[in-house]
This record gives sequence, structure tokens and C-alpha cells, in this order.
Amino acid sequence: MSSQKGNTAKKGGPSFHNTYKYKPDRAVKLGQTEIQKKKQLQRSIDYNVCQKCSEKIKWKFDYGKYVALKQPAKCQECRKSTVRLAYRTLCDPCAAKRKVCPGCCEFESEEAKEEAKMLRLMLKAGIDPKEEAK
Repeated sequence: MSSQKGNTAKKGGPSFHNTYKYKPDRAVKLGQTEIQKKKQLQRSIDYNVCQKCSEKIKWKFDYGKYVALKQPAKCQECRKSTVRLAYRTLCDPCAAKRKVCPGCCEFESEEAKEEAKMLRLMLKAGIDPKEEAK
């Protein structure tokens, strides 16, 4: 803020307004196969993730920030190189087993949250959950 005397009036709204949506590849000429691959990737990016992660990934794709994996990444649960989609930390089988989102590792439903809470309490008390299930 300036310290000049009398320089406190607001000047109004922004100087420029966006009139059209940003296109990340507007100057790049793509072939038909590249366009089809890009559309197929865009359809598969939000598969099996929560709403929050889906919105993040869609934003990255819309504004040209999405970077696909070149090699499979390691799953944080099983430590195997099975994560094939970007912005995920768990592979699909491990995420399904734990009932969490593979992107943010948060529980997807209230039932899964309650189940995890019960497992933690049982482990804290020294009860084996596998024996309890039998």
C-alpha cells in the first residue's frame, strides 16, 4: 500500500475479463490417434476415486497440468509397481481391500470408517480381528 496522502481510493474491478475458456493445446496440431488417446485417458482418469480427487484430476486435465505416468508407480500398501494411473498412491486391489480412495487414502463410506475404527480399537485392546471374525 502506498503511503502517499490521498491515495486510498479503489480503482474499480479487474482490467480484463476472460471471454473464453482456456485451451492448453490451442497452438498444437494433434492427429486423430492422439486426440482419441487423449479422450480415452480423460475418460479413465477419475475411475474408482472419491469426488474430491476426481475434481482435482479433472482440473489438472482441463488446464494442461495433468502429467501421465511413464512407468508404473509403487503402491504404498503392497510395495509393488502396480499403480498405473497418475495422482494415486494405492493400486486398485489394495484400495478395494482397505475400502479407501486410491488417490487420497481416505475412507469412501461411513461403514468403512466405522469398521476401521473398530479394528483399531480391537488391535489396541490386544484382540486379534481374524479370530473374532471366525
